[in-house]
Amino acid sequence: MLKMKKAVLFAILGNVIFGFSFLASKIALRTVDPVLLLAIRFTVAFVVLNVLLLLGAFKVRFKGKSLGVLIPMSICQPVIYFLCENYGLQYATSSFSGLMIAMIPAVTFLLATVILKEPFRMNKFAWALCSVAGVCVISVTGGGDGGVSVKGVLFLTGAVASGSLYAVLSRKCSDTFTAMERTYAMFAAGCVSFLAIAFTREGGNLVPACVQACKTPEFVGAVLYLAVVSSIVAFFSMNYAATYLPVTQTSSFANLATLVSIVAGVVFLGETFGAKEVVGAVLILCGVFMLNRADNKTAAA
Repeated sequence: MLKMKKAVLFAILGNVIFGFSFLASKIALRTVDPVLLLAIRFTVAFVVLNVLLLLGAFKVRFKGKSLGVLIPMSICQPVIYFLCENYGLQYATSSFSGLMIAMIPAVTFLLATVILKEPFRMNKFAWALCSVAGVCVISVTGGGDGGVSVKGVLFLTGAVASGSLYAVLSRKCSDTFTAMERTYAMFAAGCVSFLAIAFTREGGNLVPACVQACKTPEFVGAVLYLAVVSSIVAFFSMNYAATYLPVTQTSSFANLATLVSIVAGVVFLGETFGAKEVVGAVLILCGVFMLNRADNKTAAA
């Protein structure tokens, strides 16, 4: 029971950190494009992880273990998810993107019943949809910033599918790999993949572009937050939570990130917080609280 309570705290921590990552990304994207940001972010994260590994802060052991589930998990998140999300935002309105990404907890709920054979309970699914509805209220009235193309729908569908599948696969391989081993594999995949994509786009200009970007103090601060806090700490927290909690429970916290991002925008960027944000926040918190209450009752039974 203590480990489960600790896992809930880690799930909340991870999603609160993710919420502030939207603010950091906005700051960093003033200097570089999304692909270069991803390359820098995951390279810094992987370098920091290896320094910590050499210092003995943690251990990883992949030898003798089957990588059959770990590799697809690492490709789903961060590689496919971040690429699909970034390109989806280019071809769809921010409000539509918010609606699509908000579906991840509900889709994860369904995938967990199919792949992990977790029991399907209609009341839990209804509370998951309540949290989704909260994001919908906030997003759907957010105003249009362009059209929604078929490309946008396809990319965002890919983001929802990969984000949901990651949560399920992380739980599935938690018996074989520790939370830190899963985190290490994810950032190895992210570093290699995003560097390769950035090099293909930038060619010989990749290093000069990175050096030029790092001359901006705001960019450096944002990248350090994204690489160390929002990557290493947050994803470790989520992988730890996935070790001890049902996927339906860990995914229920996902929309807290939306709520935190709104609060961060209000506090640090002077964005508005009106009636629709209040209604959306209530629905999100109600859905998360009631779904976890249902899970706690199940665990106690």
